Amino acid sequence: MKSVAISATGLTFLLAVLTAPPAQAAPCSQWGFVGKTTLDQSNGWATHFESKGQAAQGPAQAYRTGSSINIYEMYGTVTGGIDGQAVNVRVQWDGGQLGIYEGRVDADGFASGTTYDGQNPSSRASWNIYKPFLCLRRDVRGDQIGQP
Repeated sequence: MKSVAISATGLTFLLAVLTAPPAQAAPCSQWGFVGKTTLDQSNGWATHFESKGQAAQGPAQAYRTGSSINIYEMYGTVTGGIDGQAVNVRVQWDGGQLGIYEGRVDADGFASGTTYDGQNPSSRASWNIYKPFLCLRRDVRGDQIGQP
């Protein structure tokens, strides 16, 4: 049987590596949409659209929540996007209403904020997402693409 000799310096190094705390990821400096996105509103509605990356664009639908079947009741077009951690999205609904969604993305990729009717700003509700956004760019080291 072979014996292995480890010097005190080698043992100290090995213990330092094994007991070091995990490296912390640099904070995300740019978040992005991951495809299917639902903004769940406190007023019993949810707005759904599909976008990837920083920009929100294309068709949007809204439905009343709390039902076992979610049937789209409103249709429109989403524009806007995410600038760093700031979310600014607008939905021009086919019925003429303008939905404005403003909020922030937290360190874990979850966003929340306030929505209001652009033609009646006193009509407000809060919103949040349950599927985190994607980190597109991190500060410091420059880790990118695909980090939750």
